[in-house]
Amino acid sequence: MNRALDSTSRRYACALAIAAIAACSSGSSHPDIKLNRSPVKFFDLFAAVKNPPGDFDRVEAKAFYEVENTKCAPLRKVSGVRDTPHYTMDLPVASVGTAYRARVAADALVDEDYFGQGTCHWRLLSAGFYFVKKRRGFHVSVAPPAANEVSSSTPYFSIESYEDSADQLIDTGLRDKSKITHPEKAFQIEVTAREATRE
Repeated sequence: MNRALDSTSRRYACALAIAAIAACSSGSSHPDIKLNRSPVKFFDLFAAVKNPPGDFDRVEAKAFYEVENTKCAPLRKVSGVRDTPHYTMDLPVASVGTAYRARVAADALVDEDYFGQGTCHWRLLSAGFYFVKKRRGFHVSVAPPAANEVSSSTPYFSIESYEDSADQLIDTGLRDKSKITHPEKAFQIEVTAREATRE
């Protein structure tokens, strides 16, 4: 087994420490979100590049959470609209041969009364990878799978986007290969998620 994957608890503790510094909720009016130090529900994410166009500078993984009961959040004074609190967490990434793996906790955030209007309940919205080349991130994410199922996404990306990576952009790819210029040179990033098993 890859030594980088041997200690799930240690890697998750590191992720929490990073998240406490780097991850953020939407808007300056949102309070500090508490991190669950003892999560129990995990998903494993896997990513691989098909027909790779070349090397990438780095690979990142992120998890995206949002509050599912928005009535726990306050109304904006002028518009009367409720913001949906959300949170982004950086995830440690390990290489497994030519592929990559990350682990995400569905219950990484603490449900609590953050705004004085009732308990906010967090849910994992999606998680995925960024394959970064210069200033361009090739991004693929998936929703958490149902029990005993797998979530997957395998969009196509153009070689032109890879070669023009000096321009800043998040490229999420296309589902239809025929819509890509020079489809014969297209590459894919496959991301899958499944419920984690105990190691």
